[in-house]
Amino acid sequence: MSADSLLLDSNIIVHVLQGHRSLAEQLEGKHLLVSSITRIELYSWPGSSKERDTWLDAFFAECEVVELDRSVQDRTIGLRKKFKLTLADAIIAATALHKDVPLLTADQDFKKVSPAVRVILVET
Repeated sequence: MSADSLLLDSNIIVHVLQGHRSLAEQLEGKHLLVSSITRIELYSWPGSSKERDTWLDAFFAECEVVELDRSVQDRTIGLRKKFKLTLADAIIAATALHKDVPLLTADQDFKKVSPAVRVILVET
């Protein structure tokens, strides 16, 4: 994967959706990846609206959505056992590991998976 590739945690996309302009600017020109669990989380987020779904459609069209294949599943199991992550967080971290890209997140809980997973923490 290229040096300009990032796997986005769900919270990063939420912040961009909510208008966090400087964060959105940091993503410009990057190869963006998202886990299929992130897609599920965001489309099923409470308070769904047609406007939000349209924005998500456009955003995800610009990303590589990584499916939950056997390799990601096996890595999820290992990370979940070792670090006691929630299922969604373990899938997201395993996806970053599987694709060999850094995970961009605002969630401090991901600190515990570093250095097994390259984590970039952002303040929002």
